[in-house]
Order: sequence, then structure tokens, then C-alpha cells
Amino acid sequence: MRSLRLILTGLVLTGTVFVLTALLVPQAQNPAAAAVTVFCSVWFVVALLNATSGINKGHPPRLEAGLAVLVFAAPTAAALALWSEGGLEIDSARTPWILTTGVALWAVILQLVAVRNSQGTVPNTQNMTVTVFLPLWLLLMLVNMLVGLRLGYTLTEELSVLSLNFGVPAAVAAIARACTRPRTAGRNTARFE
Repeated sequence: MRSLRLILTGLVLTGTVFVLTALLVPQAQNPAAAAVTVFCSVWFVVALLNATSGINKGHPPRLEAGLAVLVFAAPTAAALALWSEGGLEIDSARTPWILTTGVALWAVILQLVAVRNSQGTVPNTQNMTVTVFLPLWLLLMLVNMLVGLRLGYTLTEELSVLSLNFGVPAAVAAIARACTRPRTAGRNTARFE
């Protein structure tokens, strides 16, 4: 089951990386090649960590090696197929792409943390996800702001876009985290008793 979750997560991550590189890397610098390089490097490490985790839990090494190849190969094949098609070109309506990609990246990180933290509780998984996602997303959105400044937008315009682009996926992550916190006794009691 964890291998299937990882394969599906890898496919979503493939799309996420390709969209982000199409948005953040100038076309002259071949964003598809950058996307494949970033994705394959990250996904290889994920596949190895997954196999190592399975072996540490007592699963047969041959089984884990086979699953590692499968976990790595399926999303990597999708990335290579996108690369052979020239990647993605996004010419307009960047904000909806960024917002969707932000939520997708949060979901990918959530799944990776959940697979890695299989013995942990849901609130711990959400806390770890937010801890990883928010700084990463902020960094990516600062790069996006710099791209906008290089394209001639003013700092004031870019700061407002930054707040939206960072804020919406961050709010999704924060709301999901808040929804998984354990309820304490007396928290939901009536005010007038």
C-alpha cells in the first residue's frame, strides 16, 4: 500500500515540479531539463529512503529493492515523457497555476511525511508537514516575486501577489493542521452556564 501511495505521490510531484519550473525558470534556460533534474534527484532519494525504511522494518531486501525500482521508475517515466514533449509552457494566468501547485505541493509533502511517519499520529504528521511546507513554499514564492520584478512589475505589485500566492496554500495547510488537532475537554463548552 505504501508503494502505491508513493507512486501516486510521485506522479503528482512530477506535475508540480514541471509547473513550478515552467513558472520560475526562463524558457531560454530549458525549464523541462531543470524539472527532470530536480525531480529525478529528489525522487531517487525518496525511493531509497522508502526501501531502507522497509528493510529496517524487517521486510525482505529483495522485495524492497524491487519496490524501490517500481516507486522510482513510474513517476520518473512520466517526468521523462513530459521532458520529451518539451515540458510545459505557461504564458498567462500564472496565479491559478501557482495556487494549485502550492496546494498540490502541500499534499505531496503530507503524503511523504505520512508514509515516513507511519507510526505517528495525524497531528504529528500535520505538524511535520507544515514545518517542511511553509519555509519551502515561502522560498519558492520569493523566487516567483524576483521573476516578477525581473519582468518589470513593481515591488508593490509583487508584494500583493506574494501575499496571495503564499497565503492561500499556507492557509490550506494551517486549516488542515487545525482540523486534526486533538480536542481538549471543556474547549467546546457553552459560555453561559
